[in-house]
Amino acid sequence: MVDWEGEVACVIGRRCHNVTAADAMDYVAGYTVVNDISARDWVDDVFTATAPWDARLTWEVNIMGKQFAGFTAVGPVIVTVDEIKDPNDLTLQTRLNGEVVQNGNTSDVVFDFAASIAFYSRWYTFQPGDMITTGTPAGVGAGRKPPRFMRVGDTIEVEVSRIGVLRNTLVA
Repeated sequence: MVDWEGEVACVIGRRCHNVTAADAMDYVAGYTVVNDISARDWVDDVFTATAPWDARLTWEVNIMGKQFAGFTAVGPVIVTVDEIKDPNDLTLQTRLNGEVVQNGNTSDVVFDFAASIAFYSRWYTFQPGDMITTGTPAGVGAGRKPPRFMRVGDTIEVEVSRIGVLRNTLVA
């Protein structure tokens, strides 16, 4: 149950810890494309949990389902911050074997880059090269009726305006 999640990532350019949202973007060096691939067969318990603590514990398993070798594809380039005036207005499209499966804009994400950087920098000290992703628009395979997942041999493309196309073929 290997699923796609087309996303945009900001790439941190200098050490960043406990910054405000107003200052957060000063720490960004650029942006790149990400496919936050997820093993959905790891997360059934997330969707069936009824108690808060059970849901919390199962969410940790969800995070582990994103850590397999070859997951979280990134690239093909990093576009510098001076080339993108507004990272909260980028078109994102994901295609599975040429078929559009996600089509969205970074203006639709729940938390913009500045808010995410400020929030997470309260706990983490980001170093140059660290990345923070936007989250994904609607259209992931697990959310489809019936669910749809990538298979060996499929080509998945995530395209972000003003950045480029990340293209990968799923292998066993």
